[in-house]
Amino acid sequence: MEAANPANQPGAPSPAGRIRPGDVFVVDPFTVYLAPIPGAKPKRETRWVAVISSEADCNEKWCRTLLVVVLSRGTQHFWARHDVLIAKGDGGVEEEVIAQCDTVFPMLKTDLLAGTFKDQLLKDTVAQIRAKVAKLIGT
Repeated sequence: MEAANPANQPGAPSPAGRIRPGDVFVVDPFTVYLAPIPGAKPKRETRWVAVISSEADCNEKWCRTLLVVVLSRGTQHFWARHDVLIAKGDGGVEEEVIAQCDTVFPMLKTDLLAGTFKDQLLKDTVAQIRAKVAKLIGT
């Protein structure tokens, strides 16, 4: 599968420090506000997230936060109702993962840029995630 943006090198910063819809970042787990699940494995050293905010919000210098969804390797827990399956290679993911569309939250742009940029999801994948989120909130 060809990368969505072959000019970007995985692990390099997002182009010119700019964040775009569909950008995938590996971030500090302490910047991802998830409630602990009883009996869950110990806290991860990193978390993968995908930006789902609009291009306008991504580009607006006064907009300090963007909406993201958590990416999870737990595909055995794939629930078609809440999740979007992301193929290996899309967005720089190293294996098949799921976008947890019921886990949407704002994240500071500075926290995203402090993480590691991986790549950009395909536009179709971003559209699927946004559609799933819209359905979950009842629009």
